[in-house]
Amino acid sequence: MKKTNTYRNLKIYKIAFHLLMNSYELVSKIKGDSGQPVRQGLINAVQMSSVRIAEGWCRRKRPGAFEEHLDDASTALAEAKLWLMVGLEHKHIDHLEYEKMLKMIDYLGEEMGLLKMQWATA
Repeated sequence: MKKTNTYRNLKIYKIAFHLLMNSYELVSKIKGDSGQPVRQGLINAVQMSSVRIAEGWCRRKRPGAFEEHLDDASTALAEAKLWLMVGLEHKHIDHLEYEKMLKMIDYLGEEMGLLKMQWATA
């Protein structure tokens, strides 16, 4: 496993940050008061995944802390998927955008799982 001294160098953090930027772009397209819960819910969930990765990295020297924070980040990603589904169902998000975001979330989840396995054996 490649050595890194900051969470910003972690591949999963870079993916999470890119997902967050795409989420901001997506929610800027959602108009009207009825879209507010979707906008707020999606951004909060995606932000939380980035935050948990960063926090976990900062607490990695405590046994189990990094893995625990990656679990929390995975939970936040599941919440983001829920908000995407709600946005799709209520026609705030088109199917193409939904699929694009879902692929990014799934990719981040896979990468977090791989890192978690590598971390456990390191």
